[in-house]
Amino acid sequence: LPQIDGTTLAGERLTVPAAVSPTIVVINVWASWCTQCQTESPELGQLAKSLEGQGVSFVGIDEQDTPDAARTFATKVGMAYPQLIDRDGAILAKLTLLPSFGIPSTLVVDRNKHMAARIIGATDASQLKRIIRQVQRES
Repeated sequence: LPQIDGTTLAGERLTVPAAVSPTIVVINVWASWCTQCQTESPELGQLAKSLEGQGVSFVGIDEQDTPDAARTFATKVGMAYPQLIDRDGAILAKLTLLPSFGIPSTLVVDRNKHMAARIIGATDASQLKRIIRQVQRES
C-alpha cells in the first residue's frame, strides 16, 4: 500500500497506513452522488462499528464531492470512520489497483500493508466481512 494522506471531512490530517497500522485496513472509495455508494455505505458504516476492537480499521476516500454534501451523507448513513477528501482524484491515483473513475471500490489491506483484496463496484457487509475474516486468518 502506498502512503496516502490528506485532510479528512473532520478537518484533520490523516496518513494511511501509518495512522491505522498494524490493523487490517478497509479503504472504500465513494461519493455522496453515487447511487451504488448510497446503497453500500450504510452497510459499511454498520460493519465498521461491529468490528471495532477486532484489529480492523476503515478509511473512506470521498471522490469529487463537496465537503458539505460528503459530511451530510457520511453522518446520515453512519460512516463514523475517517473520510479523506479527494476532490481532484490525486489520492485515488496512488491506489493503482483501483479504477480512477469507477466508484464505489474497496481495498482490503493486510497487517503487513499489502493489498490483500479488491472489490470493483458495490459490496455489501456479508461479502466484505468474509474477505476481512479470510485476511485475518492469513496474516
